[in-house]
Amino acid sequence: MFLGAALHPGQLPLFNSPRPSSLGRIAFPITAFLLLTGLLGFIEVREPYFFSQDDNRSAVLPNMVPGCHSFWSGQMPQYNPYLGFGAPMMNRGLESYTYPPTHISYLFARFVLNNEYAMLEVWAFLHILGGFWATYFLGRYLGMRPWIATSIALAFVLSGQALIMGRSWLNFTPPLVWQPLMFLSFAHFIRGKVGFKWAFGMALSFGMFFHVGFPQLVILTLLPILIALAVLLALRFVPWRRLYWMVPAALFAAALCIPLFLQQWCLASELPQDSYGIGIGYGFLNMLVPVPLVNEPISINFLAQKPYAGQFYYFGTLFAVLAALAIFAAIVARVPRLMWLKHFWIIPLLVMADFCMGENGLTYPLLNRMGHANLWHYPWRAIPVVVLLAVIVGGLMLEGLIREKLIARPVQIGVGVLANLLLLYHATLPLPSFFDFGFKPYPPLPPELRNLVLNPDGSPNGRVWPVHPFRSTDPDYIFSLGLNFPTLYGVASGKIYDPIVERSYDYRSAISQIRREPLEAYRAFGIRWVIVSKTNPSLFTDGVAKGVDVSFLVKRLDHPSFDVYEVPDPSPFAFFPAQADAKLECSFDHGGAHIVLPASDKPRVLIANILSIPDLQAYADAQPIDITDEAWNRVKVTVPPGATKVAILYQPPWMRGVAMGGVLLVAGIYSGLRLSRKERTRPASRA
Repeated sequence: MFLGAALHPGQLPLFNSPRPSSLGRIAFPITAFLLLTGLLGFIEVREPYFFSQDDNRSAVLPNMVPGCHSFWSGQMPQYNPYLGFGAPMMNRGLESYTYPPTHISYLFARFVLNNEYAMLEVWAFLHILGGFWATYFLGRYLGMRPWIATSIALAFVLSGQALIMGRSWLNFTPPLVWQPLMFLSFAHFIRGKVGFKWAFGMALSFGMFFHVGFPQLVILTLLPILIALAVLLALRFVPWRRLYWMVPAALFAAALCIPLFLQQWCLASELPQDSYGIGIGYGFLNMLVPVPLVNEPISINFLAQKPYAGQFYYFGTLFAVLAALAIFAAIVARVPRLMWLKHFWIIPLLVMADFCMGENGLTYPLLNRMGHANLWHYPWRAIPVVVLLAVIVGGLMLEGLIREKLIARPVQIGVGVLANLLLLYHATLPLPSFFDFGFKPYPPLPPELRNLVLNPDGSPNGRVWPVHPFRSTDPDYIFSLGLNFPTLYGVASGKIYDPIVERSYDYRSAISQIRREPLEAYRAFGIRWVIVSKTNPSLFTDGVAKGVDVSFLVKRLDHPSFDVYEVPDPSPFAFFPAQADAKLECSFDHGGAHIVLPASDKPRVLIANILSIPDLQAYADAQPIDITDEAWNRVKVTVPPGATKVAILYQPPWMRGVAMGGVLLVAGIYSGLRLSRKERTRPASRA
């Protein structure tokens, strides 16, 4: 009876207009916002670069800082000449160069904090604080009173998944802003508040989220919205006619997304389809009770055996308990159709929670059988949207209990204070990242290493081939120049840490050649230095590093943390095959490679020692020339007589996507105008 009353359709707030806030009610979110800002400051002072661990420190930031520096110096960061024998950069999307907050974070870190390496701290602050307001306004629009809306906002942005994944993986803090805003747009749609303004707002939320560069998160946010829409259509609450407004919204969203989508599709559509079906397994109890009262084993291998790993699931007890009670009440009360209208959020919550179970659930195996496994792997990545749905369901349950006068005011105050104190306790714990490196971003290279691998002007004098553990807590681990650290130091490397490039056909072919005939491949690809790390591995070892034979190399540097071996007679970065010993002047930037040639009145064959990948274009004295096949898949061109400069530029077809986006935008405007005209002419009785 008690729980069923809270689900009473006449009292639940979803479709009731929220009461206007008085000055006293505004005090709740403002006070919480100030406390949240102070809490983030405390976390950052206690552990500097808190949000720059794991991949953020080893893969993202070493690329983002030089990439943003290039962007604001007037050159688009299209190409990374320092990793993977030359690789795509901006069009991968993974460092979010087309996402405006990236540049806001960089400029603030560079010119206000005077520390470019702090840009991911700024990034995290922006999204956590912005996510607080986005979730608060979502709660208010759904009819929650200010203190409940404030509490669900804190529970969402300070949840364990937000802090732990956010400090490890760049792309998992933007959902704190864009998931609530997409849900808010959907709530407007449910209420019939549709039109041009709504279509633009929904498209903007979707498009901005997409430009974070991690499409899986956008799909995992759209999935529960589509499930909820299907429920409301089946219950005949949302009229089918209203779906017409989805057309301009979809066209506007496609217009925003298509330039980046086409680039990512071209790079990733032919990649192997990997399926990582590990779900959250255990851990639901840790959603209810914090560590150390409960510390269940965690199935996510990145967090296994780490102290406080169970906090990954935690988001403040109160709303987890209430969401569970709402689900229980809905099932026990045998909810009729009208009640489901008020608590339809329960259904997408159950589906997405089941998806998080991975192979142990029903949803993930079903979606995986549909293909495109890369969109579904690591199903626990859906945890952000599960937490958001849980705080919505829990917040509505609490609002229903209060409106039914089933909770006395002193109990309300006590519950609210206790819930937020538990959340504060949780947020101040030393939460782990997926991996904690032992160095601070970023130490200078040891002089003896720098003098060996770089020219006096700072340009690379050959490629390095790092042999290193995949991860290590050793402070000197970075000097093995593995992962994506070479970009930061301007060192050219044959390796790259990137889920797209590493699995591409061209790069895998190059790696296969190195494994088959290492010395010949080292020479062909211009690998001059093999750096062998002495740091103890904290995780598994890079497969290419296992069993590397250095007996045919000459040791040039014996450092306590690494050894450097020299490869005899490596090919230069640019050369004429007929004169392989003659080095040509070759420089790199984030556009490509630039080669200066001696004058000649005869055509010449030139090898540029970078991997020949799609969308590379060669120019001789600014005139296009063809790139032809070569045994090692390097760039081979025939230079016409008289040419003295050759540029090998990476030029992915961005303008094709921009043009398509323009067409879609016009189509969206046209469809929106047609719908607006029909809405004005339709009789009121049929509206």
